Amino acid sequence: MLFSCRKNTSTPQNCNLITLSDSTTSVQAVTQFTYDNSNRITAIVVTGKYGCTRNIQYAGNTIIFTVTDTTPGIMNEIDTVVLNDAGLIQTQVSHFPSSGTSSVETYFYDSPGTAAATSSTETENGIPGDTIEYNIVNGDLIYDNVAGQTAHKDDFTYYPSEGIVFGDPTYFRQLYYSGSYYYINKHMLSVLYTAGVSYKAYSYSFSNNRIAQETLRLWTPASPDTVTHIISYSYSCK
Repeated sequence: MLFSCRKNTSTPQNCNLITLSDSTTSVQAVTQFTYDNSNRITAIVVTGKYGCTRNIQYAGNTIIFTVTDTTPGIMNEIDTVVLNDAGLIQTQVSHFPSSGTSSVETYFYDSPGTAAATSSTETENGIPGDTIEYNIVNGDLIYDNVAGQTAHKDDFTYYPSEGIVFGDPTYFRQLYYSGSYYYINKHMLSVLYTAGVSYKAYSYSFSNNRIAQETLRLWTPASPDTVTHIISYSYSCK
């Protein structure tokens, strides 16, 4: 699935993203967003092959969201995110009630306020997790890697002429899988390559400085053909 479910707190031009529709034959998924009066997302519902529901609550600089997943083999969870003074992730605790396990991610920032590294720990037994380091060049994340290793975990490429707009996949990748931002790029994502896992090439059409449609060409190991996802965006504007 191209997107899971997390939260977003702001949109430009007084517009909210209402739905994402994946028309790919193998997916046929729709993601719907509900907002409160402060334009904060309060619910995200994904219907289709990878269905899930996230209900989101806010208390000061803390975000709590409960996840109910209809995908077989995926455990439900309760995530708690604490933001720092800049509104970026400080810590994220992910708790899985069915197994009684939890994990903690802590983010560290350089002086401009972009994540320099993150580390994780399994709170059930205190085992240290990996520390991921981020390489930022001219405002864009170029690669990340596990601390102490030279191999890149992910490599990112951007369209040099396309400044970032709401809806860019790097934003959603963070919001859905981490709960909030820990880096913000200057340019639109073109390619995300995860060594040995996948190669994702993105292209876009735009309307009023917002993404109207996104096309994802995906390569995965042992897959003879390129898979294409076509994601249509719809907004509610005031």
